[in-house]
Amino acid sequence: MRKYRINRKYQKIVAAALTTVLILTACGRQEAKEVSENTSEQTAQNTEESQWELKETLLPDADAALEDITAGEEVSVRELMYDMADGTIYRVAGLLGEGAENRGICIQKLEAPYTSWDNIVIAADEWVDGEYCYTIHAGLRQDGSIHMLLQGVNQSGELHYYRAQWTNADGRTVQEIPGEYFDAELLSNIAFSYTDSDDAYYLASYERIWYFDKAFKEKKDCVINGYLWQIVENSAGEIYLTGVSSDGNFCIWTLEDQKPVVDSADVISGVSVKADFSNDTEGYVCTTEGLWQFQTKNGQTESIMMFGEQGYSVERVCGICAGTDGSLCAVIKTDGEYVLLANAETAQGHKTEEQKADAEAMLSELVELELAVTYPSDFLKEMVVYFNRHNEDYKIVLRSPENGEDKEDFQTRIQAEISSGGGPALLADDVIDLQNAAEKGMLRDLTADFAESKEAFLANVWSCGEVNGVSYAIPYSFSVITFIVSEDVVGEKQNWTSEEMVQYVSGSGAETAIANVESPELFSILLSRGRMIDWETGKAYLDSEEAVALLEFAGRYGDKGSDDDVGTRIAEGEVLVAYMSLPGFVFSQPIEALFQSKEVYIGLPAEDGQNGNIVEGNMLSVNQACAYPERAVAFIQYLLTKGCQDKIAEDAAAYGVSGFPVSQAALENMFVYAEEQAKNFDASYVQSFMGFEYISQPLSEESLEKMRNLLQSAEPEEGRAADISDIIEEETPAYFSGSKSAREVCDILQNRVQLYLDERN
Repeated sequence: MRKYRINRKYQKIVAAALTTVLILTACGRQEAKEVSENTSEQTAQNTEESQWELKETLLPDADAALEDITAGEEVSVRELMYDMADGTIYRVAGLLGEGAENRGICIQKLEAPYTSWDNIVIAADEWVDGEYCYTIHAGLRQDGSIHMLLQGVNQSGELHYYRAQWTNADGRTVQEIPGEYFDAELLSNIAFSYTDSDDAYYLASYERIWYFDKAFKEKKDCVINGYLWQIVENSAGEIYLTGVSSDGNFCIWTLEDQKPVVDSADVISGVSVKADFSNDTEGYVCTTEGLWQFQTKNGQTESIMMFGEQGYSVERVCGICAGTDGSLCAVIKTDGEYVLLANAETAQGHKTEEQKADAEAMLSELVELELAVTYPSDFLKEMVVYFNRHNEDYKIVLRSPENGEDKEDFQTRIQAEISSGGGPALLADDVIDLQNAAEKGMLRDLTADFAESKEAFLANVWSCGEVNGVSYAIPYSFSVITFIVSEDVVGEKQNWTSEEMVQYVSGSGAETAIANVESPELFSILLSRGRMIDWETGKAYLDSEEAVALLEFAGRYGDKGSDDDVGTRIAEGEVLVAYMSLPGFVFSQPIEALFQSKEVYIGLPAEDGQNGNIVEGNMLSVNQACAYPERAVAFIQYLLTKGCQDKIAEDAAAYGVSGFPVSQAALENMFVYAEEQAKNFDASYVQSFMGFEYISQPLSEESLEKMRNLLQSAEPEEGRAADISDIIEEETPAYFSGSKSAREVCDILQNRVQLYLDERN
């Protein structure tokens, strides 16, 4: 099977439309995404130049570590802090008993090699004699000391406030804070706290800071013109504030005069941010979007790594630690797990010589399986990272075109390696010609490997990876190529032939048949999917009057308009048909709006009664020469697990671009997610889809049902449409430019195509 070939111009338009829709639909959910789209090219370039590589360590579950001290009791956990200092990870957890009774806190400490948590429990009545203390906030200083704000109540019901400190060496100490400092505004707005190296104490909301001297004899406060994330101290003891300016830029201010020393639109804040200084003027900032280096001396920032490009989907940044030697480590939460990311210096620096030797020995035994893919999706990159995290003896390594290498050269190089008995262990379908590779014995027969699970997946999608009934590639997600037209034009028809399409276009008054499809491709679509070629008998009839008429039709109705306003041209009736590759619900809202809820996914022209919607599987094959085929198969099986398939389903329902899930159960879940989103839709925005402006609305039940029918009925393309497209692209411009007549061009096409068919048979 071969993928239906979409012309390059159309691919660019779809990509542009996709970017526009993603940016605009994100505006109501996350403003940072717009910055991400605008700066992705620059950050990718910076990442390439920096060439940072972070090693990851999966951290043990901190909640599970609490079971040793809460066994047999009903105790819930309220996390107060999760941070790191000098390579050690600290967590403070409030312990609540039955009825939310305050039981105290547990300070958890995790040191290299990060295998088990140490728990230090401090009961609520152990802080101050005669008082029952509740921990309001906790913060970590870079020397490893933890500072907490306590509210204590004595037997008379009187409230007192304390600054408590815990260190590994000295244990706990408590200092009372004058009660008059704590008015209702301060107590209700505290978001985090900090204690500097001079023991000055800071309490902060997201817009304001209250701070006290060491003896709590003086209280100051200041208001920030922006959104505050963190209080951070450099090696000289100077205090800085990090956050987002009123303009939406990442910002570092001085505490004294709130003067910005870094104001960068390149740093994408995401949903949480942590920064740390490596010296007086330099440091690192880690957000849920990536890593950057900053300099307060000149205000510059430089991208180190974009997490999405490396396959990380970061939910939270817990802590970051920068060393004076350039080392860096950060704790992130990703896919529900906590992971320590560290550059090589840091990763080795926190290990003993014996541990370093053990790590090097493990690396030398680690089996690497290459996965060749021309365009790795964010989903695939993320799944590779997650899969590798849970396999100690082998890992998947993505291999894509090298810098400056185009797709065709990359494919040729991979093909040469496979032909010589080598090559990557796993091959994506955008790297190989599946049918050719299967027929030449280059691919492993996967039929038996997936026989037990096949029935749980969509049959129409599964067949994308079959050649002569044998599974040589396994799809893990899919998209659908389709034509969309208004029911005002086609009524209740669900498919059409080439001749019917010509009749509808000719009678519609439209100037253009299909959006972004120029005359050569329009002729190719009509020709290869109509009656002018009998693929069964191998006979061409391109010298017939019907073929000449189709060529003349293509010359008249090929798209010659602007790429920027395709949506408007469809809405105004200038263009009859929308041509889409649907990788998720990303286009569903704009399509419903564009066709005023009368959209018909009629598909490409097909023979009488056949479905013209083309399903394209995102598939993986196993190289016959793979030395560890069972492990390669295990990775594909992982992509088909419930967790992975549900992740695709959630992404697809939320306007994502990872494709639709191939699991029948996950596909049903996807529609449940979409229906829930429609019920919870709480805002409308003016959006633009290829020049067409519309008000975003939740998807209707009718549109969801149309999508369901489309996904379940689309069929794989047999590849024949691409077989003659090169010949058509070479010969038809002579007619479209006026240098040859339609008859002359059709005669030439007849000779060339018939020769091709003769050789093919």
